[in-house]
Amino acid sequence: MSTAKGHSGTVTFDGQFVIITREGLLARAAHGKGEKKIPIRSISAVQWKEPGALVNGFIQFTIIGGTEVTARHGNRTISAGNDENSVVITKPQAAAMRAMKDEIEAALAGPVMATTPAGPPAGWYADKQQPDLMRWWDGQQWTDVTQPKH
Repeated sequence: MSTAKGHSGTVTFDGQFVIITREGLLARAAHGKGEKKIPIRSISAVQWKEPGALVNGFIQFTIIGGTEVTARHGNRTISAGNDENSVVITKPQAAAMRAMKDEIEAALAGPVMATTPAGPPAGWYADKQQPDLMRWWDGQQWTDVTQPKH
């Protein structure tokens, strides 16, 4: 389980859920104190704005089926501060939250699985090379087993 503290909340990731926890006066003013638990399978994207020397940044989670609000240039961090799926961060918090972002994005990518096109079920089929024979298909590949057509 990984945890990174931000200015407007704490993000925890346990491999299955992203949990945003808010405590204190800032949480009550913006979102209300409490916890939001987002299943990793419900997250379609992670937006990141790096904090600078004079401005805060944020991490924001895009939820499948959710409605995103496009902020005007220069107001992105303010908009993120009002979004329940975002956590505003300061420059000293950036390294830990960036590591959290990378871990969540790796989980979103998941393992790359080789896909095999679905083929016909196992059985005897007409041999395309020798029309008088039937060839056995084992469900994944053609075998060397043949028999005469009846």
